[in-house]
Amino acid sequence: MSSSWGKKLEKKLKALADTASKESIQTLANWIAFNRKHASTLVPVLINALLQSKNNTKRQWVCWQLVHGVLVMERENSSKWGKLSELRVALGEALQPAMESLGSTMPDQLDKFLQEWEDYNVFEGPSLLSQIRRLYQNKNNQTETDITKPKDISSQSAISRSSVEETTKPAEPTTAEPAATTTSTTVGDESCQSKKDDADQKDQTINHSSVLPMTSAANTSSDDVSNQKQQKDDDAIKTISATKSPSPQKRNSFSHLNQPVEYDFESKGIPPGKVESREFLDPCKAITTLQIARDVRTNTAVEISTAMANLPEDIIETCKDLKSGQLKELDTAMTNEFSIRIPSVLIDMDINEESSNLNMYQDIVQRQQKAREKLIYLLLKSRCQFGSTEAARDFYEIDNVAENLKKRKEKLSDALELEGLDTTETTNKNSQQQEQELAPLTWYKPDNDDDDDDDNKSEEIDQKIASIENKKQRTA
Repeated sequence: MSSSWGKKLEKKLKALADTASKESIQTLANWIAFNRKHASTLVPVLINALLQSKNNTKRQWVCWQLVHGVLVMERENSSKWGKLSELRVALGEALQPAMESLGSTMPDQLDKFLQEWEDYNVFEGPSLLSQIRRLYQNKNNQTETDITKPKDISSQSAISRSSVEETTKPAEPTTAEPAATTTSTTVGDESCQSKKDDADQKDQTINHSSVLPMTSAANTSSDDVSNQKQQKDDDAIKTISATKSPSPQKRNSFSHLNQPVEYDFESKGIPPGKVESREFLDPCKAITTLQIARDVRTNTAVEISTAMANLPEDIIETCKDLKSGQLKELDTAMTNEFSIRIPSVLIDMDINEESSNLNMYQDIVQRQQKAREKLIYLLLKSRCQFGSTEAARDFYEIDNVAENLKKRKEKLSDALELEGLDTTETTNKNSQQQEQELAPLTWYKPDNDDDDDDDNKSEEIDQKIASIENKKQRTA
């Protein structure tokens, strides 16, 4: 199946002209985003099309527009934007090697796309975007060095020619020496030969140094300009990453989701049993509905806890003494001192109201905890098996049964024709008969109680509306 999706995208890319309109590019981007579940197949095909357009500027620009359309798709819809995050990250990771191979052929208009990617945070982190921006800036540096290459080549050729001439000159007297000097094994001759070699190397370095100052002056200016631009680009990238996130965290990876996880269900002591999927609805609804009330009261609980934690120890000890009865009351001096040291949040607080809020907050947390414990219990009881294997088995067995029935029908029709019976009459009679209903599925039990409740509620609403209309008619 995955290869078929790749072939479909290849056909659509071939049908896309080099001068395609924005509407056609946007349509193909919508198709890729809609089939985001096949990102592992679609992304390599899209990157391959981008690499193949290296020598065709128009075609490459169309591919870049398509990539940009996919990356900024549904940027105004937060729910759909989150669903496309995995596709955007996969596309961004695949763009890095592609940009390295494209090099200086990347279009100059790509800078606008990079700015939009940064504004919308398409890769959910600055690290991936900074790497892509660095590759694009290296492309600009490559073009600058390509412009200055002819001057460098001429200077390098002059250096190589002079070095060849200098190295060939000391080689002539050494060839005229007799063979006995090269085959001598005494220590004195070896030392003399090494001294001569050192002297020759010094002469060569001197000759090279006399030539290099002539050419280095011509190259220093271009090298300084390129180094300054590279340093400016690096500083800009550092400032952008520092303003966005001073300590960027590592991007979340989904590679661990495909790894099998072994869990010992028997260690919890919960016996296995059949659990219907609708049994999970009640605890899930309880958690979600209570979360709103919990969020409303979270700020007050946090403020009170932080204010109480910042109280001095002597004030806390005095309050304990007052509560236990060891201290009956405070004098005016101590009261004035404590009023200055106690935070104003605690002094202005309505104790009855805040205590009721804290009690409600505690009750909400306990109810959510019970609902989560119920969910964990149901998961352990079901052993994470909800009848999907049975449903898949029945689904595939239906095709096998239909195929076997078709073969059996063909055999029966052949046998009837051999006996001289007309099968068309029997088919017409059978078609007039009512269709036989199949047995209900054992693993699928829809919750009809909710439908009955909805019907009852609708009837009650109709009755109320009718009573209101009757009252209006009476008053009129």
